[in-house]
Amino acid sequence: MAKDKMRSSPSVEVGSEHRQIPWERIRVVFCDMDGTLYNGERRIEGADTFIRRLREHVPHVHFLSNNSSRSHAEYVARLARQGIEATEDDILLSTDAQGAFLQSQGITRAYLIGTDSMRTVLAVRYGVAHSLNDPEAVILGYDTELTYQKLREAALLLQREGMPYYATHMDLVCPTENGPIPDAGSMIALLDKATGRTPERIFGKPDPAMVGYLFERYGVCPDEAIFVGDRTYTDHAMAHNCGSLFLGVLSGEATHRDFEECENKVVFPSVASVFT
Repeated sequence: MAKDKMRSSPSVEVGSEHRQIPWERIRVVFCDMDGTLYNGERRIEGADTFIRRLREHVPHVHFLSNNSSRSHAEYVARLARQGIEATEDDILLSTDAQGAFLQSQGITRAYLIGTDSMRTVLAVRYGVAHSLNDPEAVILGYDTELTYQKLREAALLLQREGMPYYATHMDLVCPTENGPIPDAGSMIALLDKATGRTPERIFGKPDPAMVGYLFERYGVCPDEAIFVGDRTYTDHAMAHNCGSLFLGVLSGEATHRDFEECENKVVFPSVASVFT
């Protein structure tokens, strides 16, 4: 992308100052979905236009989600309902980071606290099968099909000496059109109270490993990337950990006050305001 000409950039408020996003330098955008492009099934107004304008400025746009309850194909379909075109390769999930790690450790059987979609992703893409009788690890994801039986089996397995325990992500709540609902972080807290165990490692945002391979693939430096999202402890923390700029929105979980202490950020009411 040519760097000798500054593209038109929006002026945005950061505390009492104004700055411009350096679109002429940005080569990749990692955009959150839940709370940023939609809340539940309700599209955030202007999200489709925002993505279209992003693609005019930036050669690589990826969609990130810690939400491990859905597959890549389901996210492609969900974005399509919002008027946003995407391929499965455009979607990066916490399940991918989790699966790549399990694959690197040679783990092929795990007790998976997750939806059928999550179990399918781990099995098909990473060769990790769901197993109750002989698991090599316990994996907790955002399980919108959670039952007491699943919790019971997980609690008993976690009391086995030496049983590895991992979680796909740390989000406490998932935003919906009717308000926040419990996410994987809340389920982690429940099992902690029951067993005294917390995951040995939690994947997804804000772990830079979730996107590190794409930095290498595209030959991108941290200051050539932007992360877009609605949370401080996942989305902004991810940008901070990578050393990249953060574009925060107030359409999901965080308030303007939540973002006040964040560094290297720009904040908008929603993605609809970015290019206006």
